Amino acid sequence: MPIVNMEWRYIIIFSLIAYGNFIHLTYANSSATPEVETIEFPQIIINEVSFKDSKQDWIELYTINDHNKGFGSSVKGLQIQDDSVFFTVKEDIKVKTGEYLILYFKESEEKIFRENDLLTINITKSGLTGTTEQVVIKNHKNEILDAVCWKNDSPTQSETEDFEEIKTEIRNCINSEEVNTNNSIGRTNFIDTNTKNDWRILSATSPGTNSSIVEEEPEPEETNVENPENHEIPKCFSDIFINEIFPNPIGKDTGIEWIELFNSGDTLCQLKGLIIDDREGGSKPYTLKEHHLINNNGFLLLPSWETKINLNNSEDSVRLLFPDETVQDEISYENALENKSYSKNTEEEFVWTQVYTPLFPNLISIEDPEEKKIASEKESSKSKKEAPQIRQIQNGTLSNKIYITEILPNPKGTDKGNEWIEIFNDSEKSVKLGNWYIDTGKESAKKYTFNNRSIEASEYLTVSDKELGFSLKNSEGIVRLVDFKDTVIDEVEYKSGLDDESFMKITVFEEDNENREWKWTKNITPGEKNPSLYKYKGQILKFDEIMSKLSINSNGKIFDINVIEDGDILLAQLFTEGSIISVTVSKDEKENLILEEYEIIKSSEKKQDESQGLIYIILSSLPSIGLFGYLGIKKLGLLKIISS
Repeated sequence: MPIVNMEWRYIIIFSLIAYGNFIHLTYANSSATPEVETIEFPQIIINEVSFKDSKQDWIELYTINDHNKGFGSSVKGLQIQDDSVFFTVKEDIKVKTGEYLILYFKESEEKIFRENDLLTINITKSGLTGTTEQVVIKNHKNEILDAVCWKNDSPTQSETEDFEEIKTEIRNCINSEEVNTNNSIGRTNFIDTNTKNDWRILSATSPGTNSSIVEEEPEPEETNVENPENHEIPKCFSDIFINEIFPNPIGKDTGIEWIELFNSGDTLCQLKGLIIDDREGGSKPYTLKEHHLINNNGFLLLPSWETKINLNNSEDSVRLLFPDETVQDEISYENALENKSYSKNTEEEFVWTQVYTPLFPNLISIEDPEEKKIASEKESSKSKKEAPQIRQIQNGTLSNKIYITEILPNPKGTDKGNEWIEIFNDSEKSVKLGNWYIDTGKESAKKYTFNNRSIEASEYLTVSDKELGFSLKNSEGIVRLVDFKDTVIDEVEYKSGLDDESFMKITVFEEDNENREWKWTKNITPGEKNPSLYKYKGQILKFDEIMSKLSINSNGKIFDINVIEDGDILLAQLFTEGSIISVTVSKDEKENLILEEYEIIKSSEKKQDESQGLIYIILSSLPSIGLFGYLGIKKLGLLKIISS
C-alpha cells in the first residue's frame, strides 16, 4: 500500500476518535433528555359513549395519568375498535392528565385536531351498533387499556364470541334496550371494576366535560325560584371516611394496592384538597384532585398506581386528612393478610376478609376459625358514621319561602344534645327537602343534608344537633339553608347571646308596616310560632303604680300595657302624664300587652329635678337592653343608688 494512503487512513481514524471525545466531553455533564420510549403510554379510559345519537355517534376518552408529571405524553399508536380496529392515532400528539379526547363518527373526512383546547378526532365510519357491541381501546403495544360493552335481550352467537376480545362475560354489559335515543352511557367513577356497575345511562350528553360522573338531577316537580344559579359541587369533607384497604395482594404489590373511601352523606361531594397518606414518615402524601368526586352513600377507589402510596405488609396505617392536615379518619393494622382486604363491618370495626369489594358495599367473609375468633374479640375504634348503606335520595322541590326562624346555640347546662335549628315553610304548599342542606358557612366542612323529608305548608321543623351531626358556635356563628341547586335560601349570622337564650326571627308590627327582626330572647319556642312584637307611639295618659300598668293614647286608641309586677316610684317619675313615648310590646296567651322596650320621645312640661333627669337619661337607654335588663338593674339596687 502506498505511504500516502496509509497516512490518510490514520488521519481519518484519529479525527474520528478526536470527534468522539469532543462529543463526550461536551455532553458528559449536561442534563439527560428522556427518549420518547422511556415515557409510559398515558393511562386512558373510556368515559362516555353515545351509540344511539340521532345526529352522530361519539366516544369520549379521558386521561387519568400521562405518567409525565402533567407535561403530557404521546398517544401515537392508540387504537380504537369495536369488532375490529377502525382508527389508529398515527401522529405524535400529546395528551395531559385530566384531558379529554373526543371521537366523532359520520364526518366528511378523517382528521385529528384541537378545537378550544379539546383534542378531537373525526372519522368517516357511520357509527356504532346500537344493539350488541363493545368499544375497546389499546395502546401502541396492542395492550387493552379499557373497554365497555352493551347488549340487547337476544345477542347472536357471533356477537357473544366477540366479547372474548375484552375478556368479559356478556352479562356484565349494559342493557342497550334501556338506552333511549340521544341518551349516552357514562362512568360513575374513574376507576375500573370491569362490570356494568361502572356505568349508568345519561339523559343529558355533554362530550368534553365530567358530566358523566356527576349525579343527574331530575326535573323538579315545581319551582318558585326563577333561573337558579349553578354552583360548584360542595366539599362535604366531614362525610368522607376510609371504608376498605387492600395492602397485600398476591405476588407483586406495587401498583395493585388500593384504598377505598366512603361518602356517608346525602349529596355528591367534591374531594379536591383532601389528603391521603400512610403513617408519618411513610409514602409521600397524595392530595385529591378536582376529578375526585364521590356520590352520596357511594365509594371512591384510590389505586396505588395513582396515589404512589405503598402500604407495608406489617405495622402501617392509612390516614385521611383535611386540607389543613388535621386528621379526619385513620385506621391502623399490624399484619396485612395476603390477598385479603381490611374492611369495615356492620359493627363499624375493621376486620380482614377474603372477599374484597372495591366500589361496592363490604362483604365480610372469614374462613379461618382462628381469624374469626380474633375478629370477634377485636376491639377497634369505631367510626363516627354508620356503616355504608345504599340509599337513594331524590332531589326535593325548589322554594324561596323556607326560612330559618330560630336558633338555640347555647342552651342551659350541657350544650351537646340540646342545641337546635328551626326552619319554617312560609308558603301554601308542601316542600320536599331532599338534598337541601344546612351548613355553618360557605367554607365550612360542617354540613347536614336532608333525606327524603318534607315540610308542610305553614309548618315549623326543628333539627337537633344530634341529627345535624355537629355543634353550633355559642357566638360569632353562621347558619345557612341551601337548596339542592346550591342556592342559598336563607342565611343568619349572630354575635353572642346569654346562656339559655335563642336567637329568634320576630315579626314586628308598626302601624301598617310589618318587619322581621332577629333578637335574643328567653321566650324559647322550638317547633312553634314565634311571638310577635307591636310598636306604638303615643301620649302617656297615666301610669298606675299599684297595678304597674301604663296607659297611652296612640292614634285615638287606648292601650293598657303591663310594665312590671309591682309599681315603682322611679317609673312613676319617668312615665309622666303628657309625655310622648314609643313602646314595643308583646302579647301573652290572654292577649295582654307586656312592655318589652320603650323610648321617651318628648317629656311633659312637668318639672324634674337633676336626679330625676339623670334617671331619665339612664332609663331611656333601656330599649337597648329591654325589660329584663331593667329588672336586673332594679334587683341590684342601682336605681336607688343613682337617685340618692
